[in-house]
Amino acid sequence: MALAACVALLSSGRGAAQDVPDVVARDVLRVCADPHNMPFSNRKGEGFENRVAAIVADELKVPLRYYWLSQGPGFVANTLGTKLCDVVMGYAAGADPVQHTNPYYR
Repeated sequence: MALAACVALLSSGRGAAQDVPDVVARDVLRVCADPHNMPFSNRKGEGFENRVAAIVADELKVPLRYYWLSQGPGFVANTLGTKLCDVVMGYAAGADPVQHTNPYYR
C-alpha cells in the first residue's frame, strides 16, 4: 500500500518548473525554502539561511540546489514528505514531524 502511494505521488501532475528529482541525490544538496521569507531566505540568496545552506553544501563539497515553496500549511508534507529536498533550513523545532538539529538561533 505504501508503494502504491509513492507511485501515485510520483506519477501525479506537477508543475513543469520544478520536477521531482530522484529520491536520493548524493551529488547535490537539495534545499526547500520559501522564496520570499527575508531575513531568512529569498530567491536572490540574500537571507542568512541561504548562507547557512551554502556553507553546508560547501562542507559537503556538492552544489546547492533550491526548490521554492511558500511556507504554510502542508510545507513539510509537500517538500520533505515527497522527497523533493534533503533539508529545510531553519524550521521551528518541534513544529512538525521532522528530524531537526539543535536550535542555532532564538
